[in-house]
Amino acid sequence: MLNDEGRSDVRELAQRLQMLRAESAKSLLDQALERAKDTSLLWKADPLLGQILKETAGQDKFNRYLNSIEHYRANRVKIIDYWDAAYPDSLRYISNPPLLLFVSGTIFPGSSPVAIVGTRRASLLGRKLAHDYGAFFAENGRTVVSGLARGIDSAAHAGALESEGSTVAILAGHIDYIYPPENAKLAEAIKASGALVSEITRHAFIHQGRFVERNRITSGLSKAVVVAESVRTGGTLQQVKFALSQGRPTYVIDQGEFENPDAREGFRRLVEMGAVAIRSPKEVGG
Repeated sequence: MLNDEGRSDVRELAQRLQMLRAESAKSLLDQALERAKDTSLLWKADPLLGQILKETAGQDKFNRYLNSIEHYRANRVKIIDYWDAAYPDSLRYISNPPLLLFVSGTIFPGSSPVAIVGTRRASLLGRKLAHDYGAFFAENGRTVVSGLARGIDSAAHAGALESEGSTVAILAGHIDYIYPPENAKLAEAIKASGALVSEITRHAFIHQGRFVERNRITSGLSKAVVVAESVRTGGTLQQVKFALSQGRPTYVIDQGEFENPDAREGFRRLVEMGAVAIRSPKEVGG
């Protein structure tokens, strides 16, 4: 049971959690559990959360989380909580901000980040545009943010790296889980010139919805979002919804003569949603 001093701490924490639209420490834990399917390292966010977690999860599980921290520290993974001075201000005020960020790399969040996103089933032209836009932003001192997925994401990261710029990958899984596996070398290169970022630990269940949920971080971290290519359905549409709801300038590249009819339809749909059509990276603000 909490003593009088502990109850005072609870009241103080509850006031702080109002920024997260949570009424109490318990509701914050419930939100995170619903999203991550695991309490993971929630206790690290605040000493009081540690006390709450220890009482509700049990000593064995609590010790398992302590071991996880040692694992991350041994692998030089930074653990940034919501109240840490290193937590990016751009993420702090989005709806449902991540409570914890696990960061593996050298540069985070980078300089004037811009997200380049799009379909995994990208055309040759779409991948070339993602690569070229990534290179342009990197050459102009901006950090390129994407999701390490096949197609547009991989091309954008590669463009930034080839221009010797910085790039950040927001992962759907935990920091040790590189997907797709063929991007393992790309992930290592990203860590050397940017960072891999996740909000969950290796204890959390990786479900399909995680690939959508991480999109709020991709756009939330960025000052602008550029869609290199999209099809009529898929996660890119949800990414644009997040970006627009967060007030991020959102653009979609007008390819002119689209190689892929689905990409043409995807372009039209995004413009209808509110994305601004562009033909050059010079048109991107933020």
